[in-house]
Amino acid sequence: MPKIKTNRINVFKINSNFSLANFSNVNGYNKVFSDKNSCLFIQKDKVSTPEWSKFISALSPSFSFENRSNSFIYFRVYKTSLYALTGGYGHKVIQEYIEDEFGLNVALRLIDNLSISSIHQFSIKSQTRQIQRSVANYNPSFDSENYNKILKSISGKGAFLEKDFLIQGKSSVVLRTENDITKIDLVLDEIENILGQEEKVNIFKSYKQVKDKRLISRLDFGLYRKLYKFYLGRGEVSTLYLDLPDAFKRFDYSKYKILINGRNIEANELDINEIKSRLYEEFQDGLSIKNILTLRIDGILIEGGNDIYNNSSLDRLIVCESMLDNQCYIKLDGKWFQVLDNIIQFIDDKIKNISVEIGYLPDWNVIDIENIILFNNSIGKKSYAEQVYNEKLAEDNNFTLLDRNLIQLGSHSKIELADLYDSSKNRFIHVKNTWGAQASYLFSQAFVSSELYVNSKDFRDECQKHFKIQSSERKTIVIAMAIESKKINDFPLNMSYFAKLSLYNAVSNIRNNGYDVVLAPISII
Repeated sequence: MPKIKTNRINVFKINSNFSLANFSNVNGYNKVFSDKNSCLFIQKDKVSTPEWSKFISALSPSFSFENRSNSFIYFRVYKTSLYALTGGYGHKVIQEYIEDEFGLNVALRLIDNLSISSIHQFSIKSQTRQIQRSVANYNPSFDSENYNKILKSISGKGAFLEKDFLIQGKSSVVLRTENDITKIDLVLDEIENILGQEEKVNIFKSYKQVKDKRLISRLDFGLYRKLYKFYLGRGEVSTLYLDLPDAFKRFDYSKYKILINGRNIEANELDINEIKSRLYEEFQDGLSIKNILTLRIDGILIEGGNDIYNNSSLDRLIVCESMLDNQCYIKLDGKWFQVLDNIIQFIDDKIKNISVEIGYLPDWNVIDIENIILFNNSIGKKSYAEQVYNEKLAEDNNFTLLDRNLIQLGSHSKIELADLYDSSKNRFIHVKNTWGAQASYLFSQAFVSSELYVNSKDFRDECQKHFKIQSSERKTIVIAMAIESKKINDFPLNMSYFAKLSLYNAVSNIRNNGYDVVLAPISII
């Protein structure tokens, strides 16, 4: 029996804000068919020259490398929805008009857990990281970190119109059918029936990347307003901070170089408060928001010299949490994500189980610390608040001071293990006066250094030699935050969403490396 030929089709759903009337013309395309419910656009013999031709043209100067391509876009109203089918480059024309997760929603109802052949995900930690993998016998129900991933696309075997095909779902759904364009309503009817069914693939949904340009503009406007008010000293930044996409990079840098308005300004930390102070010292309030948004930050390596990070623009480095229309959004690595309600409850339930020791560390006396800093400055000794607190704590409690006491690892890297070591309880203590999203730096620091201590024998041996650290007993990581006294009773549930997310990720990873974890709030007085 001869094999029945099928047609490969690429189906999009147009956002409900648009109707067929919005597509009376398509730039660069000719309308070749239309009726009251549909229209077909064709782009014929588009000429382009491949980039690689420049590389080889010297050997064949008379040869033409022109490519000719044909594309189509077919719009179809079915019931109350508008769909688009495309071929060639037609899909590029309609990207800003489509429902971004339509194809994914179809595919999740056609493919079951055991029929997945590939998935594409973003992983959200303190940054976004793309994961694309082919999988065999993959079952998302057993992926313990799916709570923290955004599914972007999926492919696998599924039945469509009673035939088994390879299905691909992203913004569009790519599938096969025996029907041609004249019977497209049969295909669309089946798709709408499928969308009314339960999903077969059970993946925890936590985030949705924002693609709507108007929503992105509103979110960015709120971010820029918050940032500029903070620069002028008229607002705080509990939901705003700076971070590198790769948290490990912090350990390579001794300081940072700020590039703005043709000037280079140095800063000791990638800290939004310090960056603000340095900008204000240089420009007072003379910078516009446009000036600030052009800012770049490059790391200066421990051994000297610049490390030009791939993209050190402010848009890439800034991390922000924002509430808009009673919905939580976060900005990471230059992208906005909507936080879904189920992940908020999930994270709250998890961090309730983290041990909290109130009173383990003494109060953070602001006046005493400031007086010591002023005295140190008067004798030419530069100091900062955490350093003063840690030195006093080490002296009064017989703790080992590790703050700025770096361990040489190999020929280049110098690593800080922690701020303090409590030998009586075998605890590594990380201290920072912080709140809100900025606390993520503290959590990341605790995780990265503790992981290195477990996984690098050379680093561990050097630490034990320099600081007389016990080698055998199970150790505890103490994450110590200096916060307002009124916030301690509800800590850590009263932190911002992103701070809680970063805390849970860090604690989970630290525990996986064989440590116990304790939160130790320090009362600011």
